[in-house]
Formats: sequence, structure tokens, C-alpha cells
Amino acid sequence: MESRNRLIVIEAQFDVCGKTTVSQELVKLLGAALVKSPESPVAQFRKTYDECGDFTARFLYYASATVLLSNHIRELLHTTDVVCDRYIASTVFYHQALGVDTSMLDVGKLGLVLPDITFCLTCNEEVWRERFAARGEIKEDHIEDTPGLRHKVEKLMKENIPHHIDTSYTTPLEAAKQVALAIG
Repeated sequence: MESRNRLIVIEAQFDVCGKTTVSQELVKLLGAALVKSPESPVAQFRKTYDECGDFTARFLYYASATVLLSNHIRELLHTTDVVCDRYIASTVFYHQALGVDTSMLDVGKLGLVLPDITFCLTCNEEVWRERFAARGEIKEDHIEDTPGLRHKVEKLMKENIPHHIDTSYTTPLEAAKQVALAIG
């Protein structure tokens, strides 16, 4: 029986849960290709949409970036496993938590490559704040400080993504090894 290459998606409740670093470690362990959303050529507009204040426009930007990324993934899967740093799940759940009616877009009809397995990285709030502070990114008006947002995103991720790894007190390599072990 012929084996096919796998799409392994690493999502996170929020930035600084270790998604990018764990993805990079996983790529080393598996010898896979790494892709990240959003990628060029649309990545240059990320800051504009993140700061525009229109969450619907922001959702549509990230969804369209995912469609472009999916086309790239489809090509890569012909020759290798692919580790994807952020994909459609975080886009949908994050924006639902922000109050966007994501049903305006039928994600099932976008023709996306479906992940073989998706992992959600988490970290507790204290560690999250420490990591953000270490990056120098704590701001008074940071969107992730929106009241209730963290809880809403966490609930949606827990309800919809079965594989969770708490990175609060593990190294990125340890977390990547947990992923590798889970996928066989």
C-alpha cells in the first residue's frame, strides 16, 4: 500500500504559545517542509488588517491567505510531509470569539487541503503574559486582552481540536516530540 504525505497543522490559542518554534522543531524531527500563514505575497498586508479595527475584513484577509497557502501545501504534499504553522481553524475560532459571523464564508467550499492531524498549543495566562513581556509586546490595547476573548477562543479550540499540548513548562523540542509521537 502506498503511503501519502501528511499535512500536520500546529495551531495555538494565542501568539507566544510556542507555535512557530514547535513547528520548526517538528520539521527538523520529521524532515518535513514548513509553511506559515499568512505567507508571501499576502503577508505584507498582515499588519494593516490586524490594526484596521474591522474584524470582518480581518477574517476575510486571513481566510483568503489560507486559500493561497492551501494551494502551496497541495504542491508540497506531492513530495514531502508538511508542517503548517497556523491554518484555517485558528482563523475561524479567533474571529468567532471576536463576534464575527464566520458563516458568511462556507469554509468547506474553499477547496482547502484538509489536515491529517491538528494540534492546539496552549499555555497558562501567567506564562503567556511573561512571554509577551519578554518580546516587549504588551500594550494597553492589545486585542488579545479583549475581555473574555481568551476564554472564548480556548473553549472553541477545546471543543473542535482533539489534540492539545500545554507548552507552559515544556521546551519547544519536548512539545515537538509529543507531536511526533502522536502522529507515529
